[in-house]
Amino acid sequence: MYKMPKENHIEEFNRLMKEINSALKEFKKSPNYQVETRMNIVAKGLEEGLKHMDIVKACAVLFSDYTIIRISTRMMYKKILAYLKTT
Repeated sequence: MYKMPKENHIEEFNRLMKEINSALKEFKKSPNYQVETRMNIVAKGLEEGLKHMDIVKACAVLFSDYTIIRISTRMMYKKILAYLKTT
């Protein structure tokens, strides 16, 4: 089985975070941003976490090193991105 080099995982992680960050910036302009829903709490926590490079770097390492975290992150990414784009 082919294993993707870790550098590619880091690139993928950075791309996912860049897309989420961009979607969060648009979401902030929405009137729904101020509504206290479960997904808004997640979105705002993610937004806050992305401001701290040590946290982002730690997440990138985990994403790169552990398959289960990559799979989970990709699933969460799809769900969060879809929410941000439809709200």
